[in-house]
Formats: sequence, C-alpha cells, structure tokens
Amino acid sequence: AFGGMSGNLSGGVTVGNTLSCRRTDVDGMLSVQNADITGDFRLSGGRVCGELIMEGAKFGQNVMLEVDGMRTRVRGGVHMISTHVNGWVVLGGAFLEKSIVLDNATIGGQLSLIYDGDPALGFLAVMTEVGGDVRAESATIGKHAHFLGARIVGSVRLAGAHVGGELALHSTTVGKDIV
Repeated sequence: AFGGMSGNLSGGVTVGNTLSCRRTDVDGMLSVQNADITGDFRLSGGRVCGELIMEGAKFGQNVMLEVDGMRTRVRGGVHMISTHVNGWVVLGGAFLEKSIVLDNATIGGQLSLIYDGDPALGFLAVMTEVGGDVRAESATIGKHAHFLGARIVGSVRLAGAHVGGELALHSTTVGKDIV
C-alpha cells in the first residue's frame, strides 16, 4: 500500500515477473512510465486517487484492472500512450473517473472493457465505467476490441487504429461519439 503518498515506479525500472497491486490504495498517482514488466500488471480491488501513468511502458503479458471483492477505482486518467502490451488490456468492472488514453499503443492481444464478477460479491456482474473518453488513436490491437456492457460517458476514438479482429460494442452505452 502506498497510503498517503504517490507510487512512482517509473524511469526504467524492471520487474522480472508480475507487478500485482491487490486491494492497494494510492493517495496520489501511480506511475510505471517507461517501466519494463515481464509479466502482468494487475490492479485488483484497489484505489488510485490520482493518475495511473503507464506511458512508454512494456508489459510482457497483460494489463488488468479488475474486481477483487470491490471495484478497482482510478480517480484520474489512465495514460497508456506508446505503451507496448504483449497480451491483453482488460478493464473488468473497473471505474475510471476520467479518460483512458491508448494513443500509439501496441496491444498484442485484446482490448476488453467488460463485466466482471467476483465470488465475494456473489458473482454479481459489475460493469466497467469510464467517466471520460476511451481513446486509442493510431493504436494497434492485435486481436479484438470488446466493449461488453461498459458505460462510457465520453467518446470512443479509434481514428487511425488497427484492430486485428472484431470491434464489438454489445450492451454498451457511449455518451458522445464513436469515431
């Protein structure tokens, strides 16, 4: 837990396996900018009161913001500009108060904004909510982009993006434009 302070793991830090923040509260920002994480990055059931900054980072596997007894909540934006993720980017039941920006990012697998269930919540399906835009301009998504049961207050912006599989927006609410 980074209670009372910001978590800064940026500037070339290397994590030889998974970076897991389970039920972790960060009173400020959490930054892994330009980090090299060979496994997963997991933020499960925690809270980040500031920005979540992952710009320029490299992830050997997946980036996951998911439910773990409670929703993962990010009060600032999620910045993944020019980030490289070999696996999936999954927002499963997460609540982002501002935008998620994936401009020029490379995702080898799937981009998913989906429902998530948790045994502690009786497998109650919790929708992913984004208080701003989902922006992935000029991004490369190797497989699918799935927005399943998500609520996006702003726009979905995919100008210049390449999605290798299907783009699905099933049971999703988008408050503004899809471009």
